[in-house]
Amino acid sequence: MVLTTSSVCLLTPGIGSVTSVRTLRGSADTARIREILLCPMRIPGYPGVMTTDETNPYRLRTGAWPPGTKVPAHVEKRVIVLPGRAYPIEAPLLFWTGSGLIEDGWFVQSVSWHRPPLDRGFVCAALQSALGEAPRADRTLVVAKSLGTHAAPVAAQLRLPAVWLTPVLTDTAVGEALSSYPAPQLTIGGSADPLWPVDAPHPSGAVMYVEGADHGMEVGGVRESNAVHMDVVDRVRAFAGSL
Repeated sequence: MVLTTSSVCLLTPGIGSVTSVRTLRGSADTARIREILLCPMRIPGYPGVMTTDETNPYRLRTGAWPPGTKVPAHVEKRVIVLPGRAYPIEAPLLFWTGSGLIEDGWFVQSVSWHRPPLDRGFVCAALQSALGEAPRADRTLVVAKSLGTHAAPVAAQLRLPAVWLTPVLTDTAVGEALSSYPAPQLTIGGSADPLWPVDAPHPSGAVMYVEGADHGMEVGGVRESNAVHMDVVDRVRAFAGSL
């Protein structure tokens, strides 16, 4: 589904940031990117930029995955997938993670976007819309990769169990949310990921930290990287099964 102007980011002041969205290009926008990611929230809702394809330049949608999945009114358990900026659910790590959770009986509601802005408010709005458009459920799990982990402050506010894949721990709000997360969480990353610096706050809860793995959780050659991805999938499935 296409997100509409009624899809808002329902946050309390001080959590996240919601600003008007525009395409950020070039070094001249570096300061603006930092301002958007770190400033406190200033307005109660997300500005209406997502109505049709013509007015939705980021093609922000949320829907059942894989496409064609029957959508009941209620499910026992659902997972909301927030992808990376250029790492959709069809990319290896998210694809196998989602597939494994489906095998375990989870309904997958995934967000998709195209060249989204580096804006935490934008990611928050996507999470809120996915939660609203997914079937009602007895249990909800959030699985987020990279850019999607900017939703951590909102997920924490909602006390949603979560899996954070290669979180952006260079961002103050993400680091603070993960270091004192109020619900069960599993955080996964690697020592070769520049977005998980050695001086980043240590996430609470379970952590899978792979020596030598980069931001794609790749290490060495194809077989080595595939083995790491399968280990991640197994760890996520075990975590989800414990909820």
